[in-house]
Amino acid sequence: MAQNIVSNTGPIISLEHLPAGFKFIRKLYEKIILPEAVVEELVADLSISPPII
Repeated sequence: MAQNIVSNTGPIISLEHLPAGFKFIRKLYEKIILPEAVVEELVADLSISPPII
């Protein structure tokens, strides 16, 4: 399997809109690292707190 990758918010949002987008990226990368600021941005509109990383 390929190496790890660090992602910002844009690609994660784009993958969310593709059918099987997350399954596809998991075939390319073993681990997807999201910085805390990215997680906070992704959950900003949700009524839940971001997970503790």
